Amino acid sequence: MNQPQDTIRQTGGRREFLRKLDWDMEKGIRLVPAGKGRQEVLIPWHGAGDTARLWANFLDCVKSRQRPFSPIDIAVRVQAPLNMGILSHRESKVAKFDTARQQIVLG
Repeated sequence: MNQPQDTIRQTGGRREFLRKLDWDMEKGIRLVPAGKGRQEVLIPWHGAGDTARLWANFLDCVKSRQRPFSPIDIAVRVQAPLNMGILSHRESKVAKFDTARQQIVLG
């Protein structure tokens, strides 16, 4: 059975990161909503893929001026919530994202 490796508690429930403990079970992210009548969601994850391929694509895009597989606008959408979680944990405050100013605000 999968056990949560790490858990992030949120207003609407919790997010659990699962590791593969049994070959029959999936590893991934389990979203557990707070409140009754809402279903858990399991998002399987099979690894990050080939980083050598991502680097090769990035370097090709530097030369050709094409859009890479992982552009900065996607990186910001991934990194901002991660930083919010870290800041919230360290400061014991709620972290929110101010879209108008494009900043993380601790409350």
